[in-house]
Amino acid sequence: MRKLYMDLVTDKKAIRLIHLIYFLADTSDLLTMEDVAANLGVTKKTLKSDLALLQEYSPEIDGFVQVKKETIIFNRDSTYTIEEILSDIIDQQPLFTLLSALLDGEEYSIETWCERIWLSERTLRRYLPNLTEVLERYNLTLQLSPFLALIGEEANIRYLYFDYTSQRGWREEDVHLDKTIQKFYYEFQESFLTKYQQVLTLDANRAKLWHHVILQRVTKHLFIPPRPNVKQKYPMTERFDVFSEIYDQLMKKYFAIENLPYEEHIYAYVVTLASVIYLPPEGEIYSINLTRKHSYENKYNSIFDFKDSLPLDPFKSKEMYHCVNSFLENLSLLSRVTPLFQRNSWELNQYAQTEFPEIYHACLTKLKQVRLAHDAPLVYPEDIATNLSLLFSSYLIDTTIENNKKILLSISGEACYVQHLIALLKKRIPGNFDIVWVFNEKINEEYIKKEGIDVIIYNHVMLIPIEGCLNIKVSQFPATGELERLTKKLFEL
Repeated sequence: MRKLYMDLVTDKKAIRLIHLIYFLADTSDLLTMEDVAANLGVTKKTLKSDLALLQEYSPEIDGFVQVKKETIIFNRDSTYTIEEILSDIIDQQPLFTLLSALLDGEEYSIETWCERIWLSERTLRRYLPNLTEVLERYNLTLQLSPFLALIGEEANIRYLYFDYTSQRGWREEDVHLDKTIQKFYYEFQESFLTKYQQVLTLDANRAKLWHHVILQRVTKHLFIPPRPNVKQKYPMTERFDVFSEIYDQLMKKYFAIENLPYEEHIYAYVVTLASVIYLPPEGEIYSINLTRKHSYENKYNSIFDFKDSLPLDPFKSKEMYHCVNSFLENLSLLSRVTPLFQRNSWELNQYAQTEFPEIYHACLTKLKQVRLAHDAPLVYPEDIATNLSLLFSSYLIDTTIENNKKILLSISGEACYVQHLIALLKKRIPGNFDIVWVFNEKINEEYIKKEGIDVIIYNHVMLIPIEGCLNIKVSQFPATGELERLTKKLFEL
């Protein structure tokens, strides 16, 4: 579970339950009650109480964790992911209820909130510093009087809203509630691609989440504030004019929203960059370039020339540098809206530094020579180094051979997260599988049959159940137990 969520959990019992689930999911052994209690630093009596409490939070836990006499068994054949079990616990925590409402623009006094979430004022005030600490990471503050409210730039509030929603992950009930957004996105994508053929390699699920966030804030009349002389600062291309026209038409058609401010069109256009995947299944990488300049294409090649210090595949250098230049150009455009777009999760930063320390430190050193385009500030170099190190790790010399079974990976998330999960899964996938990457197609049975897919591994809500092949869902950050279950199913196949 992402650190953002863990930091918002304040109840000691809930924290113990989360640690218990992760401990069981990360071990391969059958453990006695005494073993588990000792490892978690609790008494056997407390452990028994916690196991009983798990069933109250989530009835499905019986299929996930089983207790037989004095032995605890983590069920690796369960169809549930770690996140699906944890979300039942976390969604009931008071700060999640409060933050969800604040992001939707609900404003009440502390006294009213105490009545709504069944807490004493003393307890709520004790919890609020946890929320304040999280908000500070997004350059936001919490207004306490006369009512609780988020204070800060609208773009930063939207970034938090998106981060909060995407880290939680869409579940079946959320998707059904947002069918209109699904239709809006698909018509928008088809209209745009009809004009420009293949324009971007996009993560569809991530793009739909951004549309969800934009819509929620716009319907509350919470607009991106106008910037001075914005038309002079952001010279538009023909592509933006097409984007703006389609966007305006569909917002009217699906949501009856008219007369959107010019800044909202720019914001919707720019945040699409956050859905670009810099490791496509095939073909080229594209960037949305707001200006008419195209000289950026080779701007960063010489800076990120590692000579022979890293074992990068020389036959893929053209594609690799195209990725690097597109990523940094797009990042500079995003950073003009808010530097928060440079941020990565704590887990991704830890993964990059642990798994690829040489590449990470090399990228961090090179970034000292980088000046982003459009005078965009480079505020979080460590996070950008994570993106770049995971991107470069995708181009290390590959010694794998052609295989005879096909796995389709449908992975949703920010660009460096996708590369992280791909690297993690490749370690667990047996050598006789050929991996097919699909990030943004509408996966259906016709496509599966045509490509001869044997397995689909995915981390998002699959809108249409796919028959005729093995479907395996994984968490955004899978625990060891989930990965072992995945490997077991693949070897059985």
